[in-house]
Parts: sequence; structure tokens; C-alpha cells
Amino acid sequence: RYYVTKALRSIVKIFPLPGEGCYARRSVAQSTQILFTLAKGATHVDPPISQRKSVFTLVKGAAHAALSNKQRKCAFTLAEVLITLGIIGVVAAMTLPVLIANYQKKQTVVRLKSTYSLLQQAVKMAEIDYGEIGSWNFTLNNESFYNTYLKPYLKVIKEFDLSSVPSDYHAYCKDDKAICDNYAGVTKSSTKKFVIENGVLLILASIENSKTVIVDINGFKGPNVWGRDIFLFNTDKEKGIVPYGLGEVAGMPADYEPTKTYLLDMEYRACNQDGVFCAAIIMLDGWEITDEYKW
Repeated sequence: RYYVTKALRSIVKIFPLPGEGCYARRSVAQSTQILFTLAKGATHVDPPISQRKSVFTLVKGAAHAALSNKQRKCAFTLAEVLITLGIIGVVAAMTLPVLIANYQKKQTVVRLKSTYSLLQQAVKMAEIDYGEIGSWNFTLNNESFYNTYLKPYLKVIKEFDLSSVPSDYHAYCKDDKAICDNYAGVTKSSTKKFVIENGVLLILASIENSKTVIVDINGFKGPNVWGRDIFLFNTDKEKGIVPYGLGEVAGMPADYEPTKTYLLDMEYRACNQDGVFCAAIIMLDGWEITDEYKW
């Protein structure tokens, strides 16, 4: 084996074959494991196909040895593999946050729309028993209003009293993440908190002469931010239950007519500021969260 290896080093040079796109070089050490037959006078030997897998004949004075196509294999260097993995990592870092955000937006819209549908159905059924919503008694406290007009027409799976609400539960403003519990009194003891059949937490509260419904699509779990997982609806005496901002709005004149620009950016309650009007923006955009919606 020693003398064969020495002979190979001085005689054999394995070059890439012409016309082939893949170079098949073999080291001498690898070649010593193959059987060789020395034949005098020949310059090049092409072995039979049946022998090419493991045997070729080396002759005196040969310049190169032919390898079968089956023996040739393309391979990447370590540097090429690392570069490729680096590129994949960069692309993933750029695209994954976008994909995750798009998924979260779709799930938010699905849960918000289903909740709105359930609330609308409850109001319509209550109107059969108590007349149109404008004739309801809005002077009732939140508990009584809930028991009269909502609970019988919603599938409630859990109710909370103040002691069963997590002490660290707050609603946060969308733009600066400051605590924004003042909108509809999210954490006040006077509000009625309950979970309906789709797993969404509803909080019935009062703003001036109307009743509002705060929708937290994932319950007490975070992030608890207006416009991300917390949204506000209003029981308007003329329009029924609507996203807050599209009907009666506290502090606005009776002839108030909202525009999308106003609801999106024009005041502190706007969707891209504190986030209270975000449900209205989503509905105006055909139940979608568009690029102009700050996520």
C-alpha cells in the first residue's frame, strides 16, 4: 500500500473531465482504496461499465484516469454553506415580524367581528321583548341593564365581580402605552364584566347617557392596549350597537358626523393616538386592518 501510494503521487493527476459541469477530484489517499492493475504500454484505460463503480486500471505513463458519472458528486464548501445560512437568516429576520403581525391582525379582526355579530343579535332579540333600543331604560345601573337587556340573549360562560378581576389589569393607550382606564371606566367596580361563548371578555359601562361595551378579545391577557386587543362599542339610541365613534360620542355635538380622517388621527381618542376609535376604523375599512392603521 505504501509503494502504491507513492507511485500514485508521482504518476497520477486526476483532472476534471472536459464538458462536465461538476469537478470530481479525488485525493490520493482516497484512491488507494480502489483496486489498480498496472499494464505496460497503455496511456489511458477506460474500464468496463460494470467495473467503474469500484475499479479502474492505471497504466504506466497515464496522464489521468476517468471516473464514471455515478462516482462524481457536487458539494458545497463550508464557506458557501455558511453564506447561504446567513442569507436565509437575514431574510427570515426581515419577513417573520411582518408575517406574525399580519397573522395577529387577521385574528384580531375575526374575533372582533364575531363579537360584534353576537352583540347585534342580542340587541335585536331584546328589541323583540322590550321594543326598539331607543325606548330602553338607560338610567338603570350597569348590573340591572346587563341582567335585563343583554344576559338573557347572550351565552354567558363566566361572570366576574371586582374581587375576581386581576389587580394588575389595566387598559393602556395605544400611542404611548400609558394607563388609559378612564375610557368607560375599565376597572371601576360599577362596570359589569363577563365572558361570552367565543371566549371574549365584555365590560358593560356607562358614558354620559349611554351604555358602552368594552371588548377585550383575549380576556385579561396582555397586551391590553386600545386598538390591539381592547375595543369600544356604544349602545346608540338611534343606530343600535355600533363601534364607538360612529354614533353618539361623549363631548361631541348632536349633529356630529365622523369622518375616517377624524377617527384615525384628528383627536386624542383617535385610533392612531389613544386608540379608542379603532373598532370604527376597522369596520369602515371593510373589517380589515390596513397599512394606515398603526399596529
